[in-house]
Amino acid sequence: MNTFKYLMLYFFQDYKRSYKYIAPLLVYIVLISAMYSNKPAYVMSSYAVTCICIYAISAWLSFGFIDNEYVVQQQLTILHIKNENIYYLCKVLFMWSFILILDIFTVYYPILNGAFIRKVVISDIIIALISHAIVGFLGITVGSLFSSRLVKDRKMAILFLNLLIIVSTMEKPIVQSFPFLKWIGVILPPAYLMIDKIGSIDYINIGNIFNIIFTFAIGLIYLLILIILFIKCMKKKLF
Repeated sequence: MNTFKYLMLYFFQDYKRSYKYIAPLLVYIVLISAMYSNKPAYVMSSYAVTCICIYAISAWLSFGFIDNEYVVQQQLTILHIKNENIYYLCKVLFMWSFILILDIFTVYYPILNGAFIRKVVISDIIIALISHAIVGFLGITVGSLFSSRLVKDRKMAILFLNLLIIVSTMEKPIVQSFPFLKWIGVILPPAYLMIDKIGSIDYINIGNIFNIIFTFAIGLIYLLILIILFIKCMKKKLF
């Protein structure tokens, strides 16, 4: 526990000094403000759109954060805590805690602003918070896999990260246009699966709650796989 608290505080102090979060946060605030400038909006379809935003912004933030430390600094920190697994896991968890604050803002801003066409009930809020949290975590893990230690060419890293974000949020239209690509859904992050599920409902009820839970479970399983893959790749790819 002490190691966890030490790393979280250390990452916070280090990231705060970098200012790499300013541009993504400004873009995100502008997007959310512009989106809800036209009232009223439908509840779950609006949250589906903001899931796309949080997914892309999470990947952007993670891409900047994962290589924030100097190499020597990373080596010293790992030597100090004596556990590479904890170090890399805490990196991902720190960024997720950062994104969770954005998630709360994203869910409650339109409610407090009276932007929705109907009254928002507690089930809407719970599903919206969970979906944004999982999609945001997906964005973080995807962005982390494009670390400079794993992808040396930074221009190619940016290109492929953007391509992956676009394709994984537009999976269905792409497959409809190019049926031979239907297999990509198996390997892509299930961002579109979750976004489509949230956007296709208006009210949470007994008829759709189990499908939503199943979709969340798929997202969590994929997350676990990505986290394990990230840690293994970072440990294998030495400084």
